[in-house]
Amino acid sequence: MNNSKESTPKKNSSNVSTKTVNDKNSNLTFDTSEFEKLSKDDLIRKRDKLIDENLSIDKSVSEEENKRTKKELLLNDSWTLVGYVEYKYPNLDDREKLMKQINLIQFANFLGHRMDPSGQYFMILDENSQYDDFLKFKKREDLRDISSTSTVKEKMKYLAKNIDELSSFVDIPKENIIENFTNYYQDENSSLSEKEKNEIKGLIENFKK
Repeated sequence: MNNSKESTPKKNSSNVSTKTVNDKNSNLTFDTSEFEKLSKDDLIRKRDKLIDENLSIDKSVSEEENKRTKKELLLNDSWTLVGYVEYKYPNLDDREKLMKQINLIQFANFLGHRMDPSGQYFMILDENSQYDDFLKFKKREDLRDISSTSTVKEKMKYLAKNIDELSSFVDIPKENIIENFTNYYQDENSSLSEKEKNEIKGLIENFKK
């Protein structure tokens, strides 16, 4: 997990959303209101500007390398930004795919992560983003259990306790959710007590059934 920003579990290691994964016509789990008046061309310009902002996070990377990475991000391969969204969300229309791309870039920028078009980077980023969307959704319901000041451990415990509702909200395979939380409570470097680890382990075991 990233310690510079509060984030959601990683593998190995405003208004309520207008569309959620429970909507059969869309897999968008985030607030889309800021995009409603934007044309497809507007969305492309916004995405490209956000990519430039993201690639400038690491000041040690050359301008030439940033140009090369930006070109890779826009390729239609499964490990790139555009390709991941294309393959993962084939039922979205072109505007929705651009919104999803923008959402992922915004989340990477929030975490301070320079995007890496390789391996499973975008799958993991997407899963983390959806966990975060769920926490934001629950926060809007004014639940006292979770807040913007909650620690990573508090958020993880909350997600585990609400894992059934979480699984119906996100578009993440059940086995991935199980793996994410199992890796978390088994991590030797986690701040969980043995009692907390056993509690999360029990919740995961019930979820498997």
